[in-house]
Amino acid sequence: MTQFLEIINLLSNPTAILPNSEQQRLIHEFERLKESESGWKECVQHLIADQSLNDQTKFFCMQVIENYLKKRYKTSSVTQTDQDILKSFMSYWLQSQPNRKANEKNFLNKKAAQLFALVSLIDFPNRWQTFFNDLMATCQWSVGNADFYLKCLMAIHSEIVDREIPHTPEELNLITFYKDSIRKHCVNELVESWYSLLKEHSGKNPEITCQVLEVIGAYISWIEINLIVNSRFLEFFSYALSNSDLRETACSCLEEIIDKGMDIGAKLKLIDYLWSNVIHQNAVLLEQQINLQNEDQDNCDYLLKFGKLLNTIGSNLFLGWQKVSKKEPELAAELCRSIENKIPFALRLLNHSDDDISECVSEYCMHIISILKINKIQTREQQNHIESMLSIVINKTKYDSSFNFDNEGEDEAMFLEFRKNIKLVFDSISQLDNDFVLTTVKNLVIECASNWRMKTFIEIENALYLLYCLSEAIPCSQGNHFHPRSNKSDLLCDMLQATVTSNLVENPHRIVKLQYFENLTRYYRFFQLYPQLIETAVDHFIGTNGLHNTDPKLRSRVSYLFSRFTKDLRNYLGNLVEKILNSVQDLIVIWSPLQCPPNTPIAILEQEQKLRSSDDQLFLYETVSLLIVTSQLEPKLKAQLMKNLLTPIISSFMLLINKYVETSDEKLKLIYANSLNMAMSIATRVSKGFSNVFKVKDCECTDIFLEILRIFIQAININTHKNLIHSGVRQYLHRMIICIDSEVLEYVPLSIEHFLKQSNEPKDLQDLMPLINQVLTKYKQQIVGFMQGIFMQLTNMILNFVNSLPVEIASQILKISTAQIQQYILRKPLNIELILPHSRTYFVQDENSDITPDTQLVLDIQFMYKCYFQLLLNIVNNDLMDIISAQSTNDIYKVYFTLLQGAQLGQPDTSKVCFQCIRKFITVFVNKPEMGNFVNYTIENVVPCCLEMLFKQSMDLNDAQQILVLNEMAQCIILLYTKFGDEFIKYLEVSYLPSFNLNPQIVQALFEILKTNNPKGIKAIKEMVQPKPKKPILVGSQE
Repeated sequence: MTQFLEIINLLSNPTAILPNSEQQRLIHEFERLKESESGWKECVQHLIADQSLNDQTKFFCMQVIENYLKKRYKTSSVTQTDQDILKSFMSYWLQSQPNRKANEKNFLNKKAAQLFALVSLIDFPNRWQTFFNDLMATCQWSVGNADFYLKCLMAIHSEIVDREIPHTPEELNLITFYKDSIRKHCVNELVESWYSLLKEHSGKNPEITCQVLEVIGAYISWIEINLIVNSRFLEFFSYALSNSDLRETACSCLEEIIDKGMDIGAKLKLIDYLWSNVIHQNAVLLEQQINLQNEDQDNCDYLLKFGKLLNTIGSNLFLGWQKVSKKEPELAAELCRSIENKIPFALRLLNHSDDDISECVSEYCMHIISILKINKIQTREQQNHIESMLSIVINKTKYDSSFNFDNEGEDEAMFLEFRKNIKLVFDSISQLDNDFVLTTVKNLVIECASNWRMKTFIEIENALYLLYCLSEAIPCSQGNHFHPRSNKSDLLCDMLQATVTSNLVENPHRIVKLQYFENLTRYYRFFQLYPQLIETAVDHFIGTNGLHNTDPKLRSRVSYLFSRFTKDLRNYLGNLVEKILNSVQDLIVIWSPLQCPPNTPIAILEQEQKLRSSDDQLFLYETVSLLIVTSQLEPKLKAQLMKNLLTPIISSFMLLINKYVETSDEKLKLIYANSLNMAMSIATRVSKGFSNVFKVKDCECTDIFLEILRIFIQAININTHKNLIHSGVRQYLHRMIICIDSEVLEYVPLSIEHFLKQSNEPKDLQDLMPLINQVLTKYKQQIVGFMQGIFMQLTNMILNFVNSLPVEIASQILKISTAQIQQYILRKPLNIELILPHSRTYFVQDENSDITPDTQLVLDIQFMYKCYFQLLLNIVNNDLMDIISAQSTNDIYKVYFTLLQGAQLGQPDTSKVCFQCIRKFITVFVNKPEMGNFVNYTIENVVPCCLEMLFKQSMDLNDAQQILVLNEMAQCIILLYTKFGDEFIKYLEVSYLPSFNLNPQIVQALFEILKTNNPKGIKAIKEMVQPKPKKPILVGSQE
């Protein structure tokens, strides 16, 4: 203990820098003390006797005592002496409080309070029935004692009520018994002590008073409501709500009281009683303050708390109304009246300039609207409330003049989040009264469109934004607001027609232009009704307000929106194709570092690349491609236009790849690699202009795309920056397989061979597998010969990566979690150079990642192995088992063995895949004489794999994935019965099942499942043999 104290004193010195060995010594000594039978006693002794201990040392000593209380104190073997030692510490601590102010040295007192709470949980009432009486008696000694008494009560609350702390069934029973005992023995005295503290400290000590209110709020959920909701406490609440030091805590306390679980009728009476006697008078005063625009921070904080209280009232009334609206209409009507009476106060808060205050009552407003959706608007007063609410919401969605559009920070993000949330109220009002909202928004939009030059950008954007919101708020048929035609669609058409023809897009502010283009894209079906306005909209898109705007942020977003707009209206753009193509010619220029002057500094090249190589270029190329493909032009002209579009990409790519190979500067290589990737991405994006209707062949574009493929394939031989270069080639090849079909087949084997040759990392194979799966699915028998040749090469590469790992990881590779990998590597870091001698990828940690390189390597191998099983499943599902049948017998067994391992050791998704493949292997190879011992090998390995999972492994039978695994496993053993009949039953009965010591009834049930081919029945057997989890049995409680 002395050594421990010395180390603690050293560590607590802020100027001390201890070596790791000293820190490890401290941890070791600390753990020894915690587990020692006498360690806690030594800590108590030092806490009482040594007044020179610093706070850190006291805290460590308390942690040792805490460990004892949690692990060993509750046993019946605890002696009276041990209890007396603990009481001596508690007595010492209580006697040290008079010299302390409220909230002084909080961390020590909170820890001490936790110790008191743990003692009471175990000792009260059986070993120390007067615990609470003894404790509450001390609160009269001093302010410090009162503070500590209240901290103890909050610590007890945390231990028994905190939902985030997991409890065992035994602990839950103990907690219930504990609360019942408090209610039986001392709850009245506790409440009396709270009231006494309120009386004594309310005028002079707000810290203590607020703590009492927090305690009442914490305990009210499980004590009798009448102990608190009575005349003397209500008098205090009235006082507290008018006291600037107490009112926020008083609101929180009232919230907890109102949230207490009780009968709906009683809840209504409680709310009405509190509202009439306490809350209403303060609500009126608040309303006056809002009218005076008193917006100091303290007042705003109180309004926020009061708003939350009002919202809690509304939520409780609404939930009650939901439950009784059909069964008890009279009570439902009273609940409605109660919630409606408070609407004016909710609207005052909703209209407050502080968005947090507005948002805290938005839920209240939603509840009002939900009731009116059912009951309908029946009075002028209700209509006025809804009209006021809509007016407030419209005003609250406006940007503030201080909003920084060029450099959005935390304040701007908070407003955008608020706007998204307040929009929910707008949506609800729209669903309540379509016509009213449509008319209101139409008036705003028409006014802005007619006089936009006289309006601020905030007003214009707000009108456009509300028009956009209508698309989500107004119900429509299959996403079409304009079919069938109706009064609603006509109103929308009027608004859109006004915005398109008004030129309000000319407003110089970016946010107006952006919202305008968002609206055009969202309401593209409007242009199907008014095709005469399409050219105007297109002119806005391609002009200086859109794609040719100088603002890069605006240009980038408009590129995406124009891509969507042209896709949706491609059948209406025939006569505008040439105009659009001519307009965007200057924008579809591929940037290359080779365009910069020789010897341009690397930093400038990097900056230029960031500016030029963006998604908006990709969207533009895709848009141009789509327009060419879907136009009414002759195929030869389409082919020529496509060639003109793609030729610069080819030229740039060839120059870049030569420069990449020539240079040795790593930073310059990365710039070239990014440019190569961009070129390939553009070509890939261009191919997205084609579809099932408009094919590459029909447009006579096959030759140009194949020519590009031949050029791109050359890049596979580059073995650096593969994440950029190889991924670009793969993506292009993926698209060509979709677009060109059989003509691309001749390039597939060569490409895959090159990829395999360059695959010296697990991620290379992981990334290649989707391409191989696509090829198998697309070409099936046409690719079998090639796959037969590379299948074992691929398999062996995968298994070599797995087997290069330490046995402890390799044996669990399909099941081990990231956390387990990290724990292992913390103990034994991997020798990456030994595993991957030709790779540099895993030697540098990504600065944005918490995962170390060796952990990442294991994760990549794990995912690669899972991809391998997906490849096997793909072979099985596409009936391509000839790929595997052509391998040598030993190699087939090697693959078969991996499937057995995957079924046994894999996570549910992998295990399911493996069982599916095992069935196919049995079907294909069981009758092949060249497979030699296949039947015996299958019986000796598949049967244990299946039945150990059934009878020994624990499974979550509520997990759908694990049930699927169980079904697949059942189908395996059913297949064996189908192949071998009663001989298989006899083998199970005599040679295998006896080792499990099963009930004969279970054995017969298993045989019945096999004979009736009922795989789903296996779940019932699993339920019979797997112990059911115990449910907690709780002692009765008043809670």
